[in-house]
Amino acid sequence: MRCPCGYYGTDRCGCNPNAIRAYQKKISGPILDRIDLQVQMERLSTEDRFADVSEGESAKLRAQVEGARKMQEDRFAEQEARFNAAMPSGRIREFCNFSPDGFEKFKHVIDTNDLSTRSMDRVAKVARTIADLAQSEQVDAEHLDEAASFVVGGLLRDAK
Repeated sequence: MRCPCGYYGTDRCGCNPNAIRAYQKKISGPILDRIDLQVQMERLSTEDRFADVSEGESAKLRAQVEGARKMQEDRFAEQEARFNAAMPSGRIREFCNFSPDGFEKFKHVIDTNDLSTRSMDRVAKVARTIADLAQSEQVDAEHLDEAASFVVGGLLRDAK
C-alpha cells in the first residue's frame, strides 16, 4: 500500500523526509492553531488489543475527572465561564494560579516557541486542567511540560 504519510512515525512509513514535510504542510498553520490538542499514539500490538482490562480503571478515571470538574465548578462559581477551556484570555494568570516555577516554565515555553496568543492561552488552559486532574491548586512546571507536549501543529519545540 502506498503510504503518503498514513504511517508517519512507524516502521511502515516509506516516505522520504521531503514527502513527509510536503504532506504535513497541506494543513495550514492557522487551521492547526485552532485544534486544541494533538496526542500522538503508538499503534496497538495484537497482544495489547487482547490484553485483559484492568478492573476498576474506568471508575478510577471517572472519579479523577469528576474531581477536576468540581475544582472548575468551584473556581468559576461566580464567573461567566464554567470550565477551563472557556477561561477569559485576559484572566489566564489569575485563574491558572501558577506556582513560581510554573510561571517561569510558562514564560520559557512562550519564549522558546513560535506561539500565537491563542496557542499560548491554550497551553495555560490545558496545564490548568492537568493540574485539576492531579487535584493541585497551583499549576506547576510539570503541568506545563505535559500541556506543552499536547499543543498541536508542531508549534512547540522542546520546551524543557
